Amino acid sequence: MSINLRLKNVCLPKASLFNQEIKALIDWCIADHLQTYPMRTKSRQALSLACKTLIEGLYQANSAVGGISRLEVPLSPKFYHTTAPGKINHLSCVFIQRAVDGLEQLGWIKKLKGYQSIQGNVVTRISANGPLAKTFSNIGLQWQELTTRKDLIVLRKKDPDTRQVSTLKAPNTATVRQMKQNLQVINSFLTKQAICLHLQNHQMSNLSIRSKTMQEKYGSPLIFNLVSLHRVFSKGLMDHGGRFYGAWWQFIKSQYRPYLTINGLATGEVDYSEMHPRLLYHLHNQPPPQGDLYDDGWRNPGHPTYKKSISPYKERRALIKTVFNAFINDEFGRFRLSKDEAITAKKFGLTLASIRKLLYKKHPLLKGAHKTGIGLKLQFIDSQIAEHVMLSLLNQGITCLPVHDSFIVPMHQVSELQTAMTDAYMAIVGKPPKLKDLQPFKSGFQLPFNPSGEVDRQALHSVHGQSIHNKFMESRFRAIHALPPKRTPRAPPIRGSESH
Repeated sequence: MSINLRLKNVCLPKASLFNQEIKALIDWCIADHLQTYPMRTKSRQALSLACKTLIEGLYQANSAVGGISRLEVPLSPKFYHTTAPGKINHLSCVFIQRAVDGLEQLGWIKKLKGYQSIQGNVVTRISANGPLAKTFSNIGLQWQELTTRKDLIVLRKKDPDTRQVSTLKAPNTATVRQMKQNLQVINSFLTKQAICLHLQNHQMSNLSIRSKTMQEKYGSPLIFNLVSLHRVFSKGLMDHGGRFYGAWWQFIKSQYRPYLTINGLATGEVDYSEMHPRLLYHLHNQPPPQGDLYDDGWRNPGHPTYKKSISPYKERRALIKTVFNAFINDEFGRFRLSKDEAITAKKFGLTLASIRKLLYKKHPLLKGAHKTGIGLKLQFIDSQIAEHVMLSLLNQGITCLPVHDSFIVPMHQVSELQTAMTDAYMAIVGKPPKLKDLQPFKSGFQLPFNPSGEVDRQALHSVHGQSIHNKFMESRFRAIHALPPKRTPRAPPIRGSESH
């Protein structure tokens, strides 16, 4: 499964690796334009920005792991507007069109033309070809410090009848300005870090994302340099939603997160336990029930001791958790079990109605919360907590990667994270939180052994030396110390992974 990179999500690097290619494209476009009439200075600047954005966007899309990614380039003026929210505000459609023509004439792209369908518009998609693709291959994946996103605060509203989502302009209040300022500080810090996965190359190529729908709505392809965050608010209200989205690590499946590294360092993840159920109780000034809040009291005669991490309790708990969180977010009573969830429910002799009765019995507060949309208010609270955690750690020089209500830091700084999470919850909610146990670091690299049973040091050096992870970290070192990038061919497949 692959996701294309949207043109509006392309962030320009502080120092480009492709100045020659950008200049060549600009020169072609100017020469073509001069056949008609001279180009003004302002137009030259707009053309230059269009050419830079397309070249850098093609490189970023080319650098995506886990599947083929293309750059989505809308060629219709309706996608562009200097001030309208949700549109491409910083680029000119005219000069994007001209730059795409130039890329085609130079033989630098493959182009899949956009079209209209019953399901909706499919915009034009382009990918590197010919000399440009060869240049990208020679450069390989390099760490770059990118500029941060311009749309830091996204305010959306869904029509209850048509269910169409529209983007609104965020109010220019002191609170919103502070949100933007805080996010700019966080993003400026994150863009200076190298976030990667300690996996072998063939494992990188098999990466899969959590949810295509979620990623299409909030994210981008798995591009290691795209680390900027933005906040998304819902229902046209600045106290509904507000969670942080956009960074690539938020969209990989949870099983891969233990492999995350920050500047080459091993990491650990800490999560708030049963956050929204606890928030619901705390908002009503009531203590949560003792024990697991997703334990409905059922016991298996063959395994009478409840353990949430083993079957069959694991599957039943996951089902109860899904329904609980759906109910606090189900404003119009439209929630239904998915096909897989219905199969799991049937194994336990449950239906959606019977699960609802079990939840109401254990959590009477839930009955009053259902169909109120309180889930978006709880998301706003957890986003405030997340902001507090990140800023607190940033002030200590600690890189913190958010995944909604869990956070990832270098392993040796986990104790500082746990303190920051407790302090943030207390500061926002006024009650103590419950934290999950630390999720420790994992590595996808294993020691290779030769036939005599000894560690094959040559193979070990080759696997690590040719890995995307190590090359990415090395390129950050070179960039920080102003050393020229290594223009070498992409690493060959790791031994035993040629099929990948």
